[in-house]
Amino acid sequence: VERTVERLTAVALSGESYAVRESALHAVCTASSHYELPYRVVEPLAAGAGGFEPLLLPYVLAVLGSTHDHAALPNVERFLHHPHTEVRLEASEAVRELQWHRESPRDRPA
Repeated sequence: VERTVERLTAVALSGESYAVRESALHAVCTASSHYELPYRVVEPLAAGAGGFEPLLLPYVLAVLGSTHDHAALPNVERFLHHPHTEVRLEASEAVRELQWHRESPRDRPA
C-alpha cells in the first residue's frame, strides 16, 4: 500500500492534467481511510500543498490529518486562514484529528 501511495503522491504532484491529479489524490484519500499511512509516505503532499488548486487541497488536508502524526500539524495549520471556506473547514477538521490523536486515551472524553 505504501509504495502505491508513494507513486500516487508523485502523480498528484506532477504536471499531469487536473483530472489525473485529482484522481491520484482521491485514491490516496481513499487509501488513507482504510490504512493509517505513515506521514513520511505523504509528506511530499505537505511540502507541495501550496501548489495545489483550492479544489484539491481538501484531499491533501484530509490525508495529512489521517496520518495522526503531529509532524503534519504545522503543514495543516497554515491553511486555517485560507481564502476558500472549504479549505479552511478541511484544515480545521484535520487539525482536530491530529490534536485528538495526540491525546492519550485516558485524557480523551468518554
